[in-house]
Amino acid sequence: QSESARWYPALIGWIKGNGGFIHESLVLTNQDGIRGIACRDAIAKDELLIRLPAAIALSGESMPSTHGSKHVSSWLKCLAALYQAYKSNDSHYRPYLDSQPSDYEHLFQWTDNEVNEYLRGTTLGTIVKQDRSQNTLEQRFRTSVEPYLIYTGALSSSPSLHDNAKAIAEQFRQLCMVLSTRGFHMQSTSLDNKTDSRQQESYSGPFLLPFIDLLNHNPTRACTTLQRNADGGTFYMIAERNIEKGEEIFHSYGNDLSSAQCLQTFGFVPDESIRRAVAGAWNGVDETNSNHGAGEVTPAVLSRDDILSACREMAESDYPMQVRAHIENHRNGEDESWHVKVDASRKLHDLISSEIPINYSDAFLPDQLVTLCTLLLLPEDAYNDFMSDSPSLLDSMVLQDYYLGKLVCRSILTAIDNKKKTYGNNVESDSDRLRQLYHDKKNREGGIGAELRAMYGLTVRIEEMACLERLRRHVLELMDSLDDDGDDDSLDVGGGESGEAIECTGKRKRDGDE
Repeated sequence: QSESARWYPALIGWIKGNGGFIHESLVLTNQDGIRGIACRDAIAKDELLIRLPAAIALSGESMPSTHGSKHVSSWLKCLAALYQAYKSNDSHYRPYLDSQPSDYEHLFQWTDNEVNEYLRGTTLGTIVKQDRSQNTLEQRFRTSVEPYLIYTGALSSSPSLHDNAKAIAEQFRQLCMVLSTRGFHMQSTSLDNKTDSRQQESYSGPFLLPFIDLLNHNPTRACTTLQRNADGGTFYMIAERNIEKGEEIFHSYGNDLSSAQCLQTFGFVPDESIRRAVAGAWNGVDETNSNHGAGEVTPAVLSRDDILSACREMAESDYPMQVRAHIENHRNGEDESWHVKVDASRKLHDLISSEIPINYSDAFLPDQLVTLCTLLLLPEDAYNDFMSDSPSLLDSMVLQDYYLGKLVCRSILTAIDNKKKTYGNNVESDSDRLRQLYHDKKNREGGIGAELRAMYGLTVRIEEMACLERLRRHVLELMDSLDDDGDDDSLDVGGGESGEAIECTGKRKRDGDE
C-alpha cells in the first residue's frame, strides 16, 4: 500500500491531465500480492469506466516497419518504443513506467528444477528447456532485436561493446515479460487497413495501456471489454452489466486460450481451468472446447518420430503375426495381410506436420495421424500407388481394412503409452497432488509462489494426458467396430495401462466379469 501510495495518484493524475477518464468509483486493490481494480460504489450498465487517448498508449505504431530489407514485427516495434520510453529520464510515459511491478510471475522466472518437475513431458516444458539450453532469448536479442534498437536510437551502440552488456540483456528479458504479460491486441477493422503517409500498414498491437492493464482476467465474471474508436484513436471500456459495490472489475484476455498458452504468455493458468482439472470435469468440452469459463484443453502432441518409433515397435513385435493368425483361424482368411516393414525413408514431409496435435475435442482420429501410420505400414506397391496420384490426407475410413486397421490402432496405442511415460507420473497421481494443492490454497486464501507454479504445471500436464486418454478411447472404439461382424474371439490389442489386457472389442474386463 505504501508503494501504491506513491505511483497510483500520479498515474491517475497523468491520465486525466492528458484527456483521459477514470470512473470515480474505480479503486486499486491488492489481494495476496495481486493488484487489481474494484468499484467502491455500484456502477450501472453502460456507464463509461475508462477512456484513454491514443497519445498515452505506448505502442509501436510510429516505429519503422522495415529494417534494411527485412519486415519488422509489431512486437519488435513495440519493444523499441518501450526501450525509448525507459531511456529518457523525462519520458512522457514516466507515471506509467513507475506503475509497473518490480517483478513478474512468468515462465522466465521458473527455476530449471521447477520446469523439470512441474512441466515434465509437456510440449511447453520441452519448448522452455530447449530455449534455455540453446540460449534462444540471448540469440534472438543479438541477431534481430539489438540491430533494430540501434537503428531506431533506442540503444546508442551495441551493448556487447560495453561493460553493462549483462545488465542490458537482463533489461531485455524484463521488457519481454512486460510485453508478454501486459500487451493488448485489437482486432483490425476496415478503417485500420487504410494507409496514409504516417502508417503504411495495419497495426493491431501490442499496446501497453495505462490503468487498463491493472484489470485481471476472469471470463466468467468479466463485466467489460476493451474497445477502440473506429478511427484508431481512443481506447475505452464500458460497463456491460450492472456492477455491484466492492466487485472487482474483470475482463477476458481471451476465451479460446489453452492453459499452456495462458501460462506461456501471461504467467498463470486461470482458476477455472485448474478447477476443471481437479474435478476431471471434461463434460461439455466436446461441443464447446471449454466449460464453466475455462479455456481450451491443452492439446497433447505426438511427433512424427514418436509415431515412427511406435510403428517400428509394433512391426517388430509378434502382433502382426497374431493378427494374421487370427484372420486365418477366425475370419476365414478373408482379409488381406502382408509382411510389415517400416521404411523411415518414405517421403511424408509434404503431407504430415512434424508435430501432430491431439485435441480433446477431436471427434475422430486426426487425419494426419491416420495418414502417417497408414503410409508407414502399407506394403511397397500400395504406398507407391498412393504417392503417384496427387496424395492427400486419409481419414479413419481407410482403417476399415481389418489387418491395416488393427496394425494402425496398435501402433497408436503404443505411441500413447510411450508418450505417457515421458510425464513421469500417471494422471491419477497428478490429479491427487493437484487436488491437495488446490485445497490447501483455498484454505489459505492465497498461494505461495512454488505451489502456484506446481498447480499451473500439473494442470497443463493433466490436460495433455486427458487428450491422450480420449484418443485411446477413440482407438478402442475403432477396434471394436472392426470386430462387429460377429467375431467373438478376442485378440489382445495390448497398449493397456499397467499391463492389463484389453479385448479387441475395446471394453476393459471388470473384476468379476466372466
